[in-house]
Amino acid sequence: MTLPSGLAVTRSTLQAEAQPLVRLGVDAVPALLRWAQDEQPALRYVATFALEEITEQRPFVRHFAEGSHDADRERAIRAWRAWYDAQRT
Repeated sequence: MTLPSGLAVTRSTLQAEAQPLVRLGVDAVPALLRWAQDEQPALRYVATFALEEITEQRPFVRHFAEGSHDADRERAIRAWRAWYDAQRT
């Protein structure tokens, strides 16, 4: 994928960027839920990858597809939020 700056990055690079967030575990989830809705696809990917790793929930998300896939993203965010809420009770 190409960032707004014009720099090309690979999926593996973005996954590596997500690792410190994954290590934070459940404490990172609230911020990651917000970032999963960001306008920037690279930030969204890092957030959704980290959420998948932390929660072990892998709802269908179109990470790099063109066009709006808000319904998929919203469904995934609901699943991750439910997981997070269950961890706090």
